[in-house]
Amino acid sequence: MTAEGPGQAPSPLWTAGAVARQIGVAPSTLRSWSRRHGLSATGHRDGTHRRYTEQDVAVLEAVRRHVGEGVPVAVAAGIARGSAAQAAPVPAGAPAPPRRPITQALVRGALRLDADAVLDTLTAALGAEGVFAVWERSCVPALRSVGRRAGADEACIGAEHLLSWCVTTALHRHSARHGSRTGPSGASPRVLLACTDGERHHLGLDALHAALAERGVAATVFGASLPAPAVVAAARARPTDVVVLWSQAARTGRPGVLRALLPAAGSVLAAGPGWGGSRLPAGTAHVTSLGGAVDAVLAAHPLAVAGG
Repeated sequence: MTAEGPGQAPSPLWTAGAVARQIGVAPSTLRSWSRRHGLSATGHRDGTHRRYTEQDVAVLEAVRRHVGEGVPVAVAAGIARGSAAQAAPVPAGAPAPPRRPITQALVRGALRLDADAVLDTLTAALGAEGVFAVWERSCVPALRSVGRRAGADEACIGAEHLLSWCVTTALHRHSARHGSRTGPSGASPRVLLACTDGERHHLGLDALHAALAERGVAATVFGASLPAPAVVAAARARPTDVVVLWSQAARTGRPGVLRALLPAAGSVLAAGPGWGGSRLPAGTAHVTSLGGAVDAVLAAHPLAVAGG
């Protein structure tokens, strides 16, 4: 069978048996994942045969890979869904999205060294659109744009630093407005967020903290460059559900700290591009997008979501 739309080439639909053979699991495992974790075929209705799209198969393959590395199925499902949403292709023939006015305002304000204007823009955008949309569609493009200018002209380095400070400040204020505090007993997980030893780039961690706060999840943030013994001690201090360690650069992505954390936390997530070239210990998971990290934290402790 194929699925197609106007102007689109047909794309194959897979039967459950074909998917099971492709990813190397039993059909009963697919049924269990569908029933317990919502990993079903797109658009499936009760009483009909499941037909999986190529994107469905990619998600299931990612889940199978993470589970093979020792990651719990619920966490693996959250990571795979978040990564798939991040990588969803633009439909064929769709026009390229225009540069967002918010992004333009951030770049202009930073180049003018107008911190008040940048903060006002970020505050209004976060309140209207939420962390995920503003981070992915405005903050990241603006930071890259100003960063390129700073790389070509040292006079723009001040603008780059100012924009980074404004993004951090706005995200922290947004977290505070959403009351990132421990919820009712048993309803909120203990989540620790830290940068690896020597890692000074913490903006991705700030965005994750604010995105979790929007969902009612309390998190303890240690910020930049936390030595390995300190993060392990923090995880051991009292029961810890999730530890997220951020690494931006390969030189700071050292897997030893992940191995040391495994006995102290329910789930250990290696976040950021710095882990890309590392062989991670079994039982840890690598998340590369904000959506994937949020989904993985929520999947590790489903009761964390306040108000559903």
